[in-house]
Amino acid sequence: MKTFKIITLGCKVNQYETQAMREQLISAGLKEVNPHTKYFGVGVNSHTPADLYIVNTCTVTQDTDRECRRFLRRCAKENPKASIVATGCYAENDAGVIKEINSNIIILKKGTASDFLAGLKGVKPIEEKSEAVPIITYFEGRTKAFIKIQDGCDNFCSYCKVPYVRGNPRSRDKDEIIREAQNLIKNNYKELVLCGICLGSYGKGLKEKVDLTDIVSQISDLSGDFRIRLSSIEMQDVNCALINLIKDRDNICNHLHIPLQSGDDEILKNMNRKYTSAEFINQICKIKEEIPGIAISTDIIVGFPGESESAFNNTLNTIEKIQPMRTHIFTYSKRDGTSACNLKGHVKKCDAAKRYKIIKKATDKIAGEYYECSKTLPQRVLVEDERDKLTKKLCGYSDTYVRLVFDGSDELIGKFAFLQKSKKSKA
Repeated sequence: MKTFKIITLGCKVNQYETQAMREQLISAGLKEVNPHTKYFGVGVNSHTPADLYIVNTCTVTQDTDRECRRFLRRCAKENPKASIVATGCYAENDAGVIKEINSNIIILKKGTASDFLAGLKGVKPIEEKSEAVPIITYFEGRTKAFIKIQDGCDNFCSYCKVPYVRGNPRSRDKDEIIREAQNLIKNNYKELVLCGICLGSYGKGLKEKVDLTDIVSQISDLSGDFRIRLSSIEMQDVNCALINLIKDRDNICNHLHIPLQSGDDEILKNMNRKYTSAEFINQICKIKEEIPGIAISTDIIVGFPGESESAFNNTLNTIEKIQPMRTHIFTYSKRDGTSACNLKGHVKKCDAAKRYKIIKKATDKIAGEYYECSKTLPQRVLVEDERDKLTKKLCGYSDTYVRLVFDGSDELIGKFAFLQKSKKSKA
């Protein structure tokens, strides 16, 4: 076994876990093929065969399930003699379906990375540093790095399979996270994105009494020119302590991604979400009042079972009230084994598609207005490692998660650039 490729689908947690596997494999003496090339995309030698393929799967929708199967087939086609590994959420729950694609595909479930490596011919086993994931030291092909601080979820939203494949919440040791953050800052990563399956449940499973605010505060205290961004967090987990911390610290991004999913109370109840639309609106208003200029992005599911035109209009009205700067829209995807499968009133695909277009038009308008306003404000931007493909100018994301394109020299690549003088800058 000499060369490997990793294909990653899904969330930031998957991307983090891919990097952990990458470092394990490289430490074990394997060489990654085309680490900077988008797999199966356009690029030099993008179809160079490897001896080992790892597909880190996702199972959030039926579409992602199909994508996982497609990539597994393409790996087998690219090199029929290769070893192919399926890991991640889809592999946890649908190993039998994967084996039907190719009975030789290896299913790598949670906590078995060391055992798998030990079984590879000529490869020395690697001792994992913790039950969660080994400490990573870099993040391949990125100017920012993800840090997984917890795994698992016990919210059991009625449409979601993730708690069944990821299990109950488990948190990484605080000191281990701090060491990882220090390594990444030392290796010149300017943005640390804290991620988890349910980020706000950080602290569950630990003997020490800590929570999300504690770990964010301690990372913020580290020396270096960097910033912290939080990935998706549930509304009920954004407490006063976290709001005050974001408000007071210059190196914590003024951006929160808080999933709404629906603006109709009956639908929210059937989704097993823990709030009403009024409670969500009030929380967003409170956050915006406490932290002027903060960016709020969100998620919406259209076509959930029982969603009437009236319920859909309630979602539209809620969106108008919270004014998210960016909205990820999903069409409801039936997931076997979830309680939503048993609900009545499944929405026709044509109606769900129509609602998708309506809400996209509304949220695109809000996003466009936010973007135009952002261009007139002071911005601190982390410059990406590649120029904008269309304009050939520098590009990057602000603290408020707005992608901006601007003139500048290559010396700024991978660094912070100040577009007008920002009140939150350290310069």
